Amino acid sequence: MKIQLRTLALIAASLCTACSAPDDPPPSADHQTALESARAGNQDAQTLPGSVSFSVDGEPKHFEYISGDHTFYTTVASKIHAQASSRSSETVTVILSNVNLKKLDYPIELPLPRDAIEPSQAMMAMITTGFGYTDGEGNEWAGPGRIKLESLLPNGTLSGSFSNVSLPHVDKELPNVMLTDGRFTVSLDMS
Repeated sequence: MKIQLRTLALIAASLCTACSAPDDPPPSADHQTALESARAGNQDAQTLPGSVSFSVDGEPKHFEYISGDHTFYTTVASKIHAQASSRSSETVTVILSNVNLKKLDYPIELPLPRDAIEPSQAMMAMITTGFGYTDGEGNEWAGPGRIKLESLLPNGTLSGSFSNVSLPHVDKELPNVMLTDGRFTVSLDMS
């Protein structure tokens, strides 16, 4: 728990090249049914529909276990927490701070470059995006990165991508890891 809090604090305090890819298709009926089941409090309430695919230092990963306990949307921050399985200690986390996803014009890359922000958009300058990665041995990396949000559907399905995210080891004992080729589609509870 102490390590998770430290990782989240590092990510939330961070300020920081996203890649483009074709739009994802709308979620299937099975996807929508799973989200409704999770919202209704059924047995699958610990997981949300979605997946996160990415590479760590060139090694491809595909996580389909989206933790309902650690993935959330609020009007000021949102978080995606994905694992290979419910018992896996290997995780990837994406945090979007100081932003209401419902108020964005999609697609959008975050955080915005400072020179692209007009004085009337001062709140946009406060948006931060952070990433965390924990390997199977429990080693943690965390830091800022850029993200491209492709779309947010009315049912709460958020799609996006990321690439070239260099994360330092939280204890500075191991070399940085590089997250590349990141794509995600996750259903958030927007209620």
